[in-house]
Amino acid sequence: MGTKDKMHEVIEDLYRQNYRKMMSMVAKDAICYSVAEDIVQDTFYEAIRSWDKLEQHKNPGGWLMETAKFKMKAYRRKMNLKSLREMDDFEQEIECFKNEYGMVELSMIMDETLSVHEKTLFHMFYMEGYSVKEMAAYENISEGNFRVKMLRIREKVKTALGMKKK
Repeated sequence: MGTKDKMHEVIEDLYRQNYRKMMSMVAKDAICYSVAEDIVQDTFYEAIRSWDKLEQHKNPGGWLMETAKFKMKAYRRKMNLKSLREMDDFEQEIECFKNEYGMVELSMIMDETLSVHEKTLFHMFYMEGYSVKEMAAYENISEGNFRVKMLRIREKVKTALGMKKK
Protein backbone atom coordinates (compact mmCIF):
# COMPACT_ATOMS: atom_id res chain seq x y z
CA MET A 1 0.00 0.00 0.00
CA GLY A 2 1.41 3.40 -0.99
CA THR A 3 1.91 6.27 1.41
CA LYS A 4 -1.01 8.18 -0.09
CA ASP A 5 -3.31 5.16 0.23
CA LYS A 6 -2.23 4.70 3.84
CA MET A 7 -2.91 8.36 4.55
CA HIS A 8 -6.42 8.17 3.08
CA GLU A 9 -7.18 4.99 5.01
CA VAL A 10 -6.00 6.47 8.33
CA ILE A 11 -7.84 9.76 7.73
CA GLU A 12 -11.03 7.86 6.90
CA ASP A 13 -10.70 5.83 10.11
CA LEU A 14 -10.08 8.99 12.13
CA TYR A 15 -13.10 10.58 10.49
CA ARG A 16 -15.36 7.67 11.41
CA GLN A 17 -14.02 7.55 14.98
CA ASN A 18 -13.97 11.29 15.73
CA TYR A 19 -16.46 13.16 13.53
CA ARG A 20 -19.45 13.03 15.91
CA LYS A 21 -17.37 13.87 18.97
CA MET A 22 -15.78 16.81 17.17
CA MET A 23 -19.14 18.06 15.87
CA SER A 24 -20.55 17.88 19.38
CA MET A 25 -17.65 19.90 20.80
CA VAL A 26 -17.58 22.52 18.04
CA ALA A 27 -21.37 22.88 17.71
CA LYS A 28 -21.61 23.92 21.37
CA ASP A 29 -19.60 27.05 20.58
CA ALA A 30 -20.50 27.70 16.96
CA ILE A 31 -23.14 30.19 15.86
CA CYS A 32 -24.96 27.54 13.86
CA TYR A 33 -24.62 23.95 12.77
CA SER A 34 -23.32 24.79 9.30
CA VAL A 35 -20.45 26.81 10.81
CA ALA A 36 -19.59 23.83 13.04
CA GLU A 37 -19.57 21.54 10.00
CA ASP A 38 -17.22 23.92 8.18
CA ILE A 39 -14.82 24.01 11.13
CA VAL A 40 -14.76 20.22 11.48
CA GLN A 41 -14.25 19.72 7.73
CA ASP A 42 -11.47 22.31 7.80
CA THR A 43 -9.87 20.35 10.65
CA PHE A 44 -9.78 17.19 8.54
CA TYR A 45 -8.36 19.19 5.63
CA GLU A 46 -5.64 20.36 8.02
CA ALA A 47 -5.03 16.71 8.99
CA ILE A 48 -4.35 15.90 5.33
CA ARG A 49 -2.10 18.95 4.92
CA SER A 50 -0.20 18.07 8.11
CA TRP A 51 -0.06 14.33 7.48
CA ASP A 52 3.65 14.09 8.41
CA LYS A 53 2.93 15.48 11.91
CA LEU A 54 -0.30 13.55 12.38
CA GLU A 55 1.23 10.25 11.28
CA GLN A 56 3.91 10.54 13.98
CA HIS A 57 1.56 11.83 16.71
CA LYS A 58 0.93 9.59 19.74
CA ASN A 59 -2.77 10.52 19.88
CA PRO A 60 -4.17 11.43 16.43
CA GLY A 61 -7.72 11.81 17.81
CA GLY A 62 -6.43 14.27 20.40
CA TRP A 63 -4.53 16.10 17.68
CA LEU A 64 -7.78 16.48 15.73
CA MET A 65 -9.67 17.78 18.80
CA GLU A 66 -6.96 20.32 19.59
CA THR A 67 -6.80 21.43 15.96
CA ALA A 68 -10.60 21.86 15.96
CA LYS A 69 -10.31 24.01 19.12
CA PHE A 70 -7.71 26.20 17.42
CA LYS A 71 -9.90 26.50 14.33
CA MET A 72 -12.83 27.53 16.55
CA LYS A 73 -10.70 30.17 18.29
CA ALA A 74 -9.56 31.48 14.92
CA TYR A 75 -13.19 31.69 13.80
CA ARG A 76 -14.11 33.62 16.95
CA ARG A 77 -11.21 36.04 16.42
CA LYS A 78 -12.37 36.58 12.85
CA MET A 79 -15.89 37.30 14.10
CA ASN A 80 -14.53 39.75 16.70
CA LEU A 81 -12.78 41.69 13.95
CA LYS A 82 -15.91 42.28 11.92
CA SER A 83 -16.59 45.93 11.34
CA LEU A 84 -19.81 47.85 10.85
CA ARG A 85 -19.23 47.65 7.08
CA GLU A 86 -19.66 43.87 7.33
CA MET A 87 -23.01 44.10 9.13
CA ASP A 88 -24.90 42.40 6.27
CA ASP A 89 -22.81 39.24 6.66
CA PHE A 90 -23.41 39.29 10.40
CA GLU A 91 -27.16 39.67 9.86
CA GLN A 92 -27.12 36.47 7.79
CA GLU A 93 -25.39 34.67 10.66
CA ILE A 94 -28.05 35.94 13.06
CA GLU A 95 -30.70 34.46 10.77
CA CYS A 96 -28.82 31.16 10.78
CA PHE A 97 -28.64 31.26 14.58
CA LYS A 98 -32.35 31.96 14.96
CA ASN A 99 -33.32 29.18 12.56
CA GLU A 100 -30.97 26.65 14.10
CA TYR A 101 -32.13 27.20 17.66
CA GLY A 102 -35.86 27.58 17.08
CA MET A 103 -36.08 31.11 18.36
CA VAL A 104 -38.76 32.05 15.85
CA GLU A 105 -41.16 33.65 18.34
CA LEU A 106 -38.42 35.73 19.95
CA SER A 107 -37.21 36.65 16.48
CA MET A 108 -40.67 37.87 15.48
CA ILE A 109 -40.97 39.98 18.63
CA MET A 110 -37.49 41.39 18.12
CA ASP A 111 -38.25 42.13 14.45
CA GLU A 112 -41.34 44.10 15.49
CA THR A 113 -39.64 45.86 18.40
CA LEU A 114 -35.99 46.49 17.54
CA SER A 115 -34.15 48.06 14.64
CA VAL A 116 -31.68 45.94 12.68
CA HIS A 117 -28.83 47.62 14.53
CA GLU A 118 -30.43 47.00 17.94
CA LYS A 119 -31.01 43.32 17.08
CA THR A 120 -27.39 42.98 16.06
CA LEU A 121 -26.17 44.55 19.30
CA PHE A 122 -28.52 42.32 21.32
CA HIS A 123 -27.24 39.22 19.56
CA MET A 124 -23.56 40.14 19.84
CA PHE A 125 -23.82 41.05 23.52
CA TYR A 126 -26.23 38.44 24.89
CA MET A 127 -25.82 35.52 22.50
CA GLU A 128 -22.19 35.80 21.42
CA GLY A 129 -20.91 37.06 24.76
CA TYR A 130 -18.96 40.09 23.59
CA SER A 131 -17.78 42.16 26.56
CA VAL A 132 -19.00 45.66 27.35
CA LYS A 133 -15.53 46.93 26.51
CA GLU A 134 -15.52 45.23 23.09
CA MET A 135 -19.03 46.41 22.28
CA ALA A 136 -18.33 49.99 23.39
CA ALA A 137 -15.30 50.05 21.10
CA TYR A 138 -17.41 48.53 18.32
CA GLU A 139 -19.99 51.29 18.77
CA ASN A 140 -17.31 53.94 19.34
CA ILE A 141 -18.95 55.07 22.61
CA SER A 142 -18.02 54.89 26.29
CA GLU A 143 -18.67 51.71 28.26
CA GLY A 144 -21.22 53.57 30.40
CA ASN A 145 -23.11 54.73 27.31
CA PHE A 146 -23.08 51.21 25.94
CA ARG A 147 -24.51 49.81 29.19
CA VAL A 148 -27.34 52.36 29.04
CA LYS A 149 -27.97 51.51 25.37
CA MET A 150 -28.23 47.79 26.20
CA LEU A 151 -30.49 48.52 29.18
CA ARG A 152 -32.87 50.38 26.87
CA ILE A 153 -32.81 47.57 24.30
CA ARG A 154 -33.45 44.97 27.01
CA GLU A 155 -36.35 47.03 28.37
CA LYS A 156 -37.90 47.22 24.89
CA VAL A 157 -37.70 43.44 24.56
CA LYS A 158 -39.11 42.90 28.07
CA THR A 159 -42.01 45.18 27.31
CA ALA A 160 -42.71 43.43 24.02
CA LEU A 161 -42.62 40.04 25.78
CA GLY A 162 -45.14 41.31 28.34
CA MET A 163 -42.63 41.01 31.16
CA LYS A 164 -42.92 44.68 32.00
CA LYS A 165 -45.89 46.98 32.07
CA LYS A 166 -45.91 49.58 29.32
